[in-house]
Amino acid sequence: MTLKLGVVGATGEVGRTMLKVLKEMNVRFDELHLFASRRSAGKKQLRKHGIGGA
Repeated sequence: MTLKLGVVGATGEVGRTMLKVLKEMNVRFDELHLFASRRSAGKKQLRKHGIGGA
């Protein structure tokens, strides 16, 4: 089974908290899509929260 996750508002307070919870609970997923406003374009969320590659 493939698990695809999406976090809307990924650079906001709730989005950042969601990324932190996913890491803390060691949630396994196949795809993670982050959605945010245009002014947040280019922000490094995954590495900041220890999710994904180096």
